[in-house]
Amino acid sequence: MSFVAVVGGAIAVGSAIYGGVQGMKRSEAADEARGGVWDIYSKNMNLLKDQTALNKRSTEAAFTQTQRGAGDALAGADVSRQYGGQALGQGTSSAIGGVMDFSQQNVSGMATSGTQKKMVGEGMSDIMNKYQTDMNKLVDTRGLAQRGFETTMAGARTQKSLALQQGKLDWESGYQDLQQQREGMLSDVESEDVGFLGGFFGA
Repeated sequence: MSFVAVVGGAIAVGSAIYGGVQGMKRSEAADEARGGVWDIYSKNMNLLKDQTALNKRSTEAAFTQTQRGAGDALAGADVSRQYGGQALGQGTSSAIGGVMDFSQQNVSGMATSGTQKKMVGEGMSDIMNKYQTDMNKLVDTRGLAQRGFETTMAGARTQKSLALQQGKLDWESGYQDLQQQREGMLSDVESEDVGFLGGFFGA
């Protein structure tokens, strides 16, 4: 074997050994990088979980606030109907009392002609008609409030359902993105994890 061949072989072996050593260093760096990838993945996953939970709490809070506001409006309508009914009853009783007082008076010329009796009848009729009209208004107002409450809550339930569905979609999308990001980074790291033999043989 010639001297040149020996030297060339020695250089080749030395180069291969050097490559093996570099391969080991690349593997050590890959191990550190692999840990970093998992740290990043873990932090991003926690952020995704926190954001998802926050969005859900915000959705629930918005629904509760709407429900409370609609309930307060309906309760206000109940109170208005109650006190309105009481006031209407008192006013009607007072008006009837006035007609009854008039019916017992001895109005000159009216009692004998029947005019007084007619006026009393008409007065009572007017009072009861007004009472019925005003009571219907109170009932209609309460009914309107009830329909408003039901409409508001139906809309709130729909918005809540859509928001929760969107939150689920966002979670699934974010989760898949993180898996792909992690796998891509780990793939890059694995390509550097060649070890001594990989470096020795020129990987």
